[in-house]
Amino acid sequence: MAVFLGGRRKPQKYTESSGDNSSNSVEALTQKLSADVRKHIRTIQSHPFLSQQWINSVETLHHISNIAMMEQRLPAKAGGTLWERDQLTVRFVLEESKLNLCIRALMDFKEQCRDTNIDLRLERVSRELSVERQQLLARMKNFEESVGLILGCCFKSVETLQTSDLGVLVKHCTDVLAHSQAAKVLESLTVENASKAQETLVVQYLESLASKLEDLREDHVIGLIAQHQTVAQVVDLLYERNHLPQLSEEVKELGCQFLSYVFSSEMYATHRGHVIGGRDN
Repeated sequence: MAVFLGGRRKPQKYTESSGDNSSNSVEALTQKLSADVRKHIRTIQSHPFLSQQWINSVETLHHISNIAMMEQRLPAKAGGTLWERDQLTVRFVLEESKLNLCIRALMDFKEQCRDTNIDLRLERVSRELSVERQQLLARMKNFEESVGLILGCCFKSVETLQTSDLGVLVKHCTDVLAHSQAAKVLESLTVENASKAQETLVVQYLESLASKLEDLREDHVIGLIAQHQTVAQVVDLLYERNHLPQLSEEVKELGCQFLSYVFSSEMYATHRGHVIGGRDN
C-alpha cells in the first residue's frame, strides 16, 4: 500500500530503510535482553541459608523466574531442540551449569525449613542482620517460589532432565510430599500461595520426568521412584487430600498422569510391588 505525506509518496528507498532500521532495533533489543538474562543467571551461586548473600540473591532469582514464566507464555514452536525454541532462560540455566545447583539449593532450603529450630534461627538472624522477621519470611517465600518456577520451566525440556541429578530431584520431590502429609503443610497455605509452593510444584516436576521416560533411562528413573517410594506419596496426596482447595484440578491431573506413566513402564509390569512400595514381588 502506498504511503503519502503532504500529498507526495515517500521514496521507496526511505520506506525500505525504515523497515530495516525497525528490524535491526528489534534484533538489538533481543540481544540486549539475552545478555541481561545470561548475566543474571551467571550470578546464581550457592549461599548459606539466611546469610546476607542468600538474602541479596533472592531479588535476582525473582527477576529470572519472571522472565522464564513470560517465555513459557509465548506461542510454543512445535518440535525442535531446546536451542531451536524461544526459551533463553532455560537454555542459559543449562549452559551456565546452574541447573543442578538450583535443584540442590531448593532441596537444601526445604530441609532447612523442616528443621525444628527454624524459629530460633530466624530470631537470631533477625537480630544479627537487623532484618524484621516478616521480611525474612517474605524472602524465604520468594526464594522457594522463584527457584521452584525456574525449575518447573526447565523440566519441561528433555535436554534439562538428561543433565539433571535425577536422584536428588526424586528424593527432593518425595521428601516434600512426605513432610507435607505429616506436618499438614498444604493445609496451612492459602490457595494462591499453594500454587507456587513446592508442595504442589513437585507434582509437576514428577509428571515432567515420567512423561519423558522414553528419552531417559527408564529403568534408572523408575528405579529411583521405587527406591524413594514416590508412588505411595503421590497416591496419598491424591487420595487423602483430594478435598483440599489448595490442591488444584491441574495438580490432581498432573499427579494422575505421573502415576499413569509409571504404571505403563516395563519395570512396573515385571516388578509391580517394588515400584509401588520399594519391595520385591
